[in-house]
Amino acid sequence: PTNGDQVRIQLSGIYPELTNATLDITDLFGKRVMSTTLPLNDGALNTSLALPGALADGLYVVTIVTGEQLFTERLMIAR
Repeated sequence: PTNGDQVRIQLSGIYPELTNATLDITDLFGKRVMSTTLPLNDGALNTSLALPGALADGLYVVTIVTGEQLFTERLMIAR
């Protein structure tokens, strides 16, 4: 869970030749509430992401796409 300000993202095992990842956050109805591109460093993603203040408390789905790899995780916002 996060308080809605920011979320820490750590991912490894990504193809080292890739330089960017696309991150989408959707609500449980499938509506995209945020989309951004994040830089990769030597096959890893290690960053803090500021979240939009307009996100309501609740459960969201975070999807990260790097080349042909797809990573999905749940995100809970609770203030």
